[in-house]
Amino acid sequence: MIQVSNAELFERRLIAAYGILLTRAQLAEVLQRRPGGLAWDLSRTESSLRKTLEPALLVIGRRCYYRATDLAEIFSKLERQP
Repeated sequence: MIQVSNAELFERRLIAAYGILLTRAQLAEVLQRRPGGLAWDLSRTESSLRKTLEPALLVIGRRCYYRATDLAEIFSKLERQP
């Protein structure tokens, strides 16, 4: 039997639901936040959420996407913290 970590399981679910790259609106849905509120929080340079999600950010032109693999890793690390 192969054991799957929480990060891998969450990554599979994210990719199945949203694909490899998530838009800001999709990220808001995952985080259960309003898209406008999330956009405001991510626009602030001192925001802890922005600093946490920055490794997953991929900018193509003017569009911002978030890598599902990196998001799963970030969320699994946050889950393990006390």
